[in-house]
Amino acid sequence: MQLPVFDIITEAVNDTWEGRRDFASYAFLPVLAMSIAATLITTWIGDLPTHVETAADVPPELLTRLFFGSLVYALISIWVYTLFAVAWHRRTLIGPESITVGTAMRFGRRQWNFFRRLLSILIILFFVSLF
Repeated sequence: MQLPVFDIITEAVNDTWEGRRDFASYAFLPVLAMSIAATLITTWIGDLPTHVETAADVPPELLTRLFFGSLVYALISIWVYTLFAVAWHRRTLIGPESITVGTAMRFGRRQWNFFRRLLSILIILFFVSLF
């Protein structure tokens, strides 16, 4: 049995196009949050080329800021992805509900379940990639 890949892609694109208003509504706040987080973290870390000329010259305090900035950014991105993904998957699987953007961007039981499962998958993938 062959998987109809092109039919699946076509259906996904058509569904996204038909729900473009909901997609834009659900995606706006997460994209805005990620943009603000990236700006603040980049401002805190500083412009890397102005601090060092080669990779060997990176001072330890800059490496620490880079590590923690990357970690904070990753956690924020997983958090806002969860908000968007749960709202969009519910819209796709259940159909258009009378859901507001504020309701979609509130963390509840569904979001926590999705968040835990997503973190579990990421941790498993991390350990699998080590081998």
